[in-house]
Amino acid sequence: MMYARKDGHLDLCAVRVSADVLDLPDVVIADRNAAAEMARFGASPQGLALIDRELVCAEWWNSTWEAKQIRCAEVLVPGLVHPQFLIGAYVSCQAAWSRFGELDLTEPRLQVTMNEHLFYR
Repeated sequence: MMYARKDGHLDLCAVRVSADVLDLPDVVIADRNAAAEMARFGASPQGLALIDRELVCAEWWNSTWEAKQIRCAEVLVPGLVHPQFLIGAYVSCQAAWSRFGELDLTEPRLQVTMNEHLFYR
C-alpha cells in the first residue's frame, strides 16, 4: 500500500504501536500480508515464532513476490487499538514532519521520527 501511495508520502505516516498489544485478547499474528493466499496465522504471542525477522526487517526486499508479502507481516487486533497503545509515528522527510505537526492531536502526544526507508520517494 505504501508503494501505491508513494506520491502522497507527505500526507502519510506509519503509526508505531506498542508491543503491549500482543498481550490483548484474540490478537493474531500473520507471517506475511494477511490477504496473501499463503499467509499463516498464529495466536499472539506464540504466533511470533512464524515471523521471519530477517525478511520482515530487511532494508531491501524486492527480490521475490514472497519476500514482498513477508515484509508485510501483520499483527491483527480485533476491534480497535486504544490510543494508549500508540507510541509514535514515522514520517518520510522534514516536510512530512512539519505537516504532521499541523495535525490537531491533543492526546496522545506521539514521538515523530523521520525514516525515509519506510516510504517510497
